[in-house]
Amino acid sequence: GAKPTEVVNFPNLSTEQDIMAIAEMRASEVFPFQKWGPGTGIVLQLHDGLYVEVPEGLADWAVAELSRCMTIEVPGCPVPFTCEAKAGYTLADL
Repeated sequence: GAKPTEVVNFPNLSTEQDIMAIAEMRASEVFPFQKWGPGTGIVLQLHDGLYVEVPEGLADWAVAELSRCMTIEVPGCPVPFTCEAKAGYTLADL
């Protein structure tokens, strides 16, 4: 009873989730929950995005580190999965 688009998309979506799990594990080592106080570290994960809260003075460092954590090379896949992180004061800025 599955819809054809669900059947076709399943391998892609499940692979994306596996790649995001790797990225989130890497990022959790760099941005652990409450590392710089309440409400800091990884604060949100949405589908293919991670959101971290860091002190303002660490924004440039956090952008570089999050990009590094979320760039994944999968063995056998010729194209790496890359990330373009950016900084902002609110989710609306991103």
